[in-house]
Amino acid sequence: MVNEFSAGGRQSPRRLFVFSLAIAYFATATLDTFLSLLLVDIASTFQATLGATSQIRTFSSFTAVLVALSMGILSVRFKHKSLIIVGVLCMLFSGLGCFFAPSLNWMYLFYSLQGIASVIVFPMALTLIGDIIPLEKRANTVSILLAVAPLSIFIVIPLTGAIAGSLGWRYVPLLFAVPVSVVGLFFAHFGVPSISPERTVAINKETYLRRFKQVLSNTSAKACLVGNIFRTSTYVAIELFAISFYIQRFLVTIDLGVGIMMGGSLLFTLGTLAAGHLSNQFGRRRVTVLTSFMAGVFVMSLFQMPTFGIALPFDYLAIFFSGIAFSAATSLTLEQVPKARSTMMSLNTAVIALGMALVPIIGGALLDLFSYEAMGLTLGAMGIVAAFVFYFLSKDQAETQSANKIQPI
Repeated sequence: MVNEFSAGGRQSPRRLFVFSLAIAYFATATLDTFLSLLLVDIASTFQATLGATSQIRTFSSFTAVLVALSMGILSVRFKHKSLIIVGVLCMLFSGLGCFFAPSLNWMYLFYSLQGIASVIVFPMALTLIGDIIPLEKRANTVSILLAVAPLSIFIVIPLTGAIAGSLGWRYVPLLFAVPVSVVGLFFAHFGVPSISPERTVAINKETYLRRFKQVLSNTSAKACLVGNIFRTSTYVAIELFAISFYIQRFLVTIDLGVGIMMGGSLLFTLGTLAAGHLSNQFGRRRVTVLTSFMAGVFVMSLFQMPTFGIALPFDYLAIFFSGIAFSAATSLTLEQVPKARSTMMSLNTAVIALGMALVPIIGGALLDLFSYEAMGLTLGAMGIVAAFVFYFLSKDQAETQSANKIQPI
């Protein structure tokens, strides 16, 4: 398996492998902005309140957490390629289901398949990168994969608006999510290797428990999991509340809000791509600590600004540093427990989903009880907490491996 994708003369298989993972991951992101842009239309169709309709995302997030936790077991039992194909199939059924959904309750069910797809494809794609791509190329490969989701917004937003405007919201999942999922299935089948390293050992109850124990008994691994909850919460604060802040405080129009979102997506993408080079140059842990801290500071500052012209630069700086932190922290987490990598990344996906589910609850409560300022200070401070957790408790295992290789015997 490793020889086919190793460096030296056989670059085409590796490029096809990474491209195939990117297409599968892109398929799971096709409905990411679906609810944000079309929530009012969906609520109108089902004659439901915006509050009830918005719980589609909450239901999907908590379902994703449960499935992500179970992936720690499933990833040991089944081939990673098979799980990626199942994940893309979930996305296909989500698109079809959202088109045919007869009621809001059915929308809860079918949209949750999108969340399930992402927590299956994302950790398995990262696990395969960790198992197949050489260490010196791993951080850059992770950065390329993680850039897919934010970059997809440049495609998703215009197509969502065009399809919904001419045919209605139901045709967005049918004409966009479904075809992309079919393409993703094709590339997952032909471009992803079917060999899973963990299949070479006997699979039993002790195997599952041993994988979890290897992760949960490792202080650095646990620090990465906890740090990623706080780091994710800081970024979601921008994603979820920044546009509303601009609209309510500075009377920004919806069209300008969409433009701001697209600009932010570009900066997040640039951040994730830059993280690969920075991580190789300065180390995954150092980059994670610094950029998590900076993202937290800028989020705290953003919601205190008195004018739109001052707030927007803080917003974009927070997004850029969040993009770097996302990629660097993912690379750092990927190297923590190599012998239980799939379990580690599945748990990591679970905690990220948990962080995404908690932010609307915490942030919404702070907004209702206090203000944008209080919400920004609290959620921004989580980025600073993440930086301290990574700094004091995590270790860069990749640096340790590299140091061990050059030590004389």
